[in-house]
Amino acid sequence: MFKIFKNTIEVQEIQLAGITSKIKRTAPDGNFNFDYIVKAFSSEEESAPQAADTTSALLFRLDKIGLESIHFVYSDDMIGTSADIRLNKLDTRVKTFDLTNNMTFDLPKINIDGLSAIIKQWQPASERQEVKAENFGITESSTADTSLLPNLATEVVTLKNIFVQYDDASSAMRTKFDIKNLSSQYR
Repeated sequence: MFKIFKNTIEVQEIQLAGITSKIKRTAPDGNFNFDYIVKAFSSEEESAPQAADTTSALLFRLDKIGLESIHFVYSDDMIGTSADIRLNKLDTRVKTFDLTNNMTFDLPKINIDGLSAIIKQWQPASERQEVKAENFGITESSTADTSLLPNLATEVVTLKNIFVQYDDASSAMRTKFDIKNLSSQYR
């Protein structure tokens, strides 16, 4: 309890089951289907942007993570992308969870059993050809393009019953892969 006063949040276990999330952004206004919720809780006054205070950033300590029966649907007319992802089961332990310094995560063992993903891309509704951080709502000016990719360390990855399909209508590219059982150990 007192670790919160030292900017540390410690969670022993996270278990999520039966979660569905649907995110949609429509053209031409570029609004997400949850924008009305954000507007309801934001102030109408414009505040001047402030420099990020990394000295007071919260530190997270996590241990066990378990996800079961997760469904995520994403559709974005502005960048021409949709994804329908279903996860049957994922379990892992977290050794490092650092959201500062380019995001670093160390998950010694990752087990996924049952994942299907159908990703589609098409010509976006807007004239923009290049996808930028702002397209995803990231508006912090100090965000560099390279900082969008996290550092991930792992030792053992076990994948079972994985199916991924990717279709790009603008380039006529279609691909898919189907993994029944794959285990990999990194040293």
